[in-house]
Amino acid sequence: MSYNAPSKMGKTWSLMHLALAVSEGVDWFGFKTTKSRILFINPELQNFSFEDRIQTLARNFNGQPTLENLIT
Repeated sequence: MSYNAPSKMGKTWSLMHLALAVSEGVDWFGFKTTKSRILFINPELQNFSFEDRIQTLARNFNGQPTLENLIT
């Protein structure tokens, strides 16, 4: 089975949202997660762009994520 999508479909955003959910131990689109440390490696985005996206997701997340378990 192959999982892929065209460019600009939100794949990176979705994975970043999942990483944030797991790092906080909150449900992700109805799926239970366990709070864990996350190492997110992204060779596509420059650091400033990646950080901007994480901050955008964090501001719009349920609750206030600490980001302490998310290593980038």
